[in-house]
Amino acid sequence: MENDDGGYNQDESGNYVTVENNGPLRIVEASSDEIELVTRDGHRYIFDLNSRMFTPLKSEPPYVRHLDEGAIWETGNAPVITDEYTFWNFWLLEENNEQVYVFAGATNNDPSQGVLIKYSIKLNEDKRRGVVYFTPINDGPTRIVDIVDGKLITVTLHGMEYAFDVENEQLFEFDHNKTEFSPINPIYQAQPIEFKESETDTLVSPTISPTVTQTITHLPSATPPPIVPYP
Repeated sequence: MENDDGGYNQDESGNYVTVENNGPLRIVEASSDEIELVTRDGHRYIFDLNSRMFTPLKSEPPYVRHLDEGAIWETGNAPVITDEYTFWNFWLLEENNEQVYVFAGATNNDPSQGVLIKYSIKLNEDKRRGVVYFTPINDGPTRIVDIVDGKLITVTLHGMEYAFDVENEQLFEFDHNKTEFSPINPIYQAQPIEFKESETDTLVSPTISPTVTQTITHLPSATPPPIVPYP
C-alpha cells in the first residue's frame, strides 16, 4: 500500500499465506477490493484487499476464460493421464464432432523444458492424435494466457513468450509489445514427437460451465513441423 508521499503504509502491507498448501498462486482477475487467484491444480481463492484475508472457493469449478470459439481452463488437471508431463493449464475447442486440446506445461524429467501438446479427438470415429512441441529455450513450464490473430499466446515461468498456430501446428516467438510473430530458428527448434497417454487413461470431456469474465490481459513479460497422420 503506497501513500501520497511515495512511501508505504507498513500496517497495511505484508505477506499473507493460504491455510491450505495448494502450491503457487496466479492472479487471474482483480477489482478494487478483491483479487481472484488460482493454483496449478485449479484451487481458487479470493483475497480481500480490505480485510487482507483469503477465502477459498472450494465449491467453484476451475477458472475458465473464453477465447474466441475456445476457452482456457486454468487447471493443470487435464483430462488425460501421462507420466511424462506436468500441465499448468489447457485450451479447449469443440467443433464439427472434434475436440482439440492444447496442454501447456513442462517435462517431468526436466522441469525447465516447456512443452505444448496438441491433442485431437474425432468423436464420430473415436480417433485420437497427440503431438508434443518443445520450447527452444529451457525457461521453465509454459502456460497459455491469450489468443492473438488466431494463435495461442504462451508465457514461460520466467517470461519468454511464444505463439502456437493450432491449425497449422507451428510454434513462433512472440513480441507482445509489437504484436510480432517470428519463426523459430531451426537450429534451436526441436522436432515435435508423438504424445503417448498412459495405458490407464480414461478421457472425459469437461462438463463444467465456463466462468464469465470481463477482459483478458496478457502478461508482460519457419519451417512447418511434420504433421503426424491419424492412425
